[in-house]
Amino acid sequence: MTHPFLNEILQTRRQFPDHCNPNLLALAIRDCLAQLDCHDVSLQTPTKQALSLPTVDQVMQQLGYAQERSHGKKFYTEALAN
Repeated sequence: MTHPFLNEILQTRRQFPDHCNPNLLALAIRDCLAQLDCHDVSLQTPTKQALSLPTVDQVMQQLGYAQERSHGKKFYTEALAN
């Protein structure tokens, strides 16, 4: 993941233990992305194009979590190593 806000996303990840509930981590990352999006909009000028933030799903996948669906709800689990 090569995104300008990678450090903020990784800092959010570091606040959780290695074996945390990935769904709680996803909520924290969602909040982090929302804050970064608000910050990005406030800094945007007419001559500066906004960079698109990754989605929570993209970040969780990059961090090694798998997305699953059950009974119409989405949740994250630790991806199994190959």
